[in-house]
Amino acid sequence: MRAVRVRPVEFIDGIDFARSPRLLGFVKAEAKEGSETILRVDIDKPLLVRWRYGLGRVIALCPTPEPLGGAVGSLDALRNAVAANGA
Repeated sequence: MRAVRVRPVEFIDGIDFARSPRLLGFVKAEAKEGSETILRVDIDKPLLVRWRYGLGRVIALCPTPEPLGGAVGSLDALRNAVAANGA
């Protein structure tokens, strides 16, 4: 199972998810109404979603907890990108 980019957003620019390690699992969730799915797993379920809450934004990343989730390098790159760009 791989992460698939659904929509272009600035904080994941430069991350090549097609070449990233496979995920070994993810937390099954549904995107809430009004949210935007940024990444999904290749079985069409959301992996990274964001939405507005009050004056801010909320982001939910749903991989299986490490080390079971694999793709540690890609998730670290994603966390760093989110932190740096204040997604």
